[in-house]
Amino acid sequence: RPTSFRRDWSSAVCSSDLGAAVGGMAVGAVPLVRAVLAAAATTPGHEDLLGFFVRKEAKKHGMGRQIEGGFKEGQVVALLEDTTTTGGSTLDAVEIVKAGGGKVARVICLVDRGEGAMEAFAERGLVLEPLFNRADLNLPD
Repeated sequence: RPTSFRRDWSSAVCSSDLGAAVGGMAVGAVPLVRAVLAAAATTPGHEDLLGFFVRKEAKKHGMGRQIEGGFKEGQVVALLEDTTTTGGSTLDAVEIVKAGGGKVARVICLVDRGEGAMEAFAERGLVLEPLFNRADLNLPD
């Protein structure tokens, strides 16, 4: 039931404050951002939510941006991630958003694998909000 899951997940994320925009590292977070924006469009209070994505490096051509989409200096944002292990790529996104003048208020992931990401975010004063963890998936150790 992927369609039902997508609707339920994105609706759950939209049930609380996300700030002015949601984003994450390209390319993993792009479908999650899209799903949340689609749900936000029909969720009272979230209709104006913007989306963006973060590149590991600035483009070498065009406008040379590292953050693309609906991101502006001074915004409070939420970052989305599909799976976290150590949290490294999303922590990189946190730093890039900060360097761009934004403030990361929330970090939400679909699955936390329980391999250090929660602690890594806590060390930086952020709470990782996984919707599922490894135990929820009944995976072998």
